[in-house]
Amino acid sequence: MNPTQFAPTDDFAKYPRTLDSDLKLLAANGCDAVFVPTVDEMYPGSASTKVMAGSMVQGLEGDFRPGHFDGVATVCLKLFQNVQPTNVAFGNKDLQQMRVIQQLIRDFNLPIH
Repeated sequence: MNPTQFAPTDDFAKYPRTLDSDLKLLAANGCDAVFVPTVDEMYPGSASTKVMAGSMVQGLEGDFRPGHFDGVATVCLKLFQNVQPTNVAFGNKDLQQMRVIQQLIRDFNLPIH
């Protein structure tokens, strides 16, 4: 769970948490490892730096969920730093989110495809 992608008006407590079923699906499809850090591991009490997603968040979902894409960009950068992947795959369900992540990878010169 990434609390930084939720605005104060979003209901973080009601967001679906399906880790057990997700893990079963991953195992059934040959997944060898899963990285599941806790919120405290990703956001220690002293953490105050965040990524600003920039102009990519103007319009569409960004107009209705202020701060959402900053939280997405921040957690993705943190995950990329922890896992150091060479390739990542995201669904195309949310085009704006995908573009934010693509821009993040370009802007920070991350060695990720």
